[in-house]
Amino acid sequence: MKPARDYDIRYGQDIVARGSGSWGRYVAISTPSAWKVVEPLLDHPPEGVGMNRWLDRSHLIEVSDSLPDDVDLVVGIGAGRSLDHAKLVATRKRLPLVQVPTVISTGAIIHGFVADWDGRQIVGTLAEIDCEYVLVDYGVVKQAPLHLNTAGLGDVLCGYSGISEWRRNARRGVGPAYDEAIADASEQQHKDLVA
Repeated sequence: MKPARDYDIRYGQDIVARGSGSWGRYVAISTPSAWKVVEPLLDHPPEGVGMNRWLDRSHLIEVSDSLPDDVDLVVGIGAGRSLDHAKLVATRKRLPLVQVPTVISTGAIIHGFVADWDGRQIVGTLAEIDCEYVLVDYGVVKQAPLHLNTAGLGDVLCGYSGISEWRRNARRGVGPAYDEAIADASEQQHKDLVA
């Protein structure tokens, strides 16, 4: 799995309208509210749209199997649920993935794994995939309610997990050497956020 720092995240105004022109034949995974915001911006419609209701394994697979296979790309549009669902669809269909977040307070933008939910309990991992790139359209994310763009505790937990992953990988000889001073500064920033 690619570390978050290596993800190709493209930012800009009207970036969805410009970027979607190169998608060819694609399917989208979204939620009704996210789809309402992004659909009018798309260069051309998808071959199918799967609506995510929740993250239960049976629902994810049912929606995935209902979408056409003869496409070139899977596009996730929305927040955590739909972005994770799109990862599963791309994995099952063996297709590249593009993510279009409608909020920025989700780790699903940069984490390639999908938890295996059985009802309301995580029982494993369903899929692991790195997306081709992420399109963060300023006009799209600004339409979300403010509380959905301020992650709070989620930011803090993701930040701490990043430090832990760095420390662990460095011990294993993977990636850059662990720098205690940088980690301390980051941890202090997280403590300030919590306070």
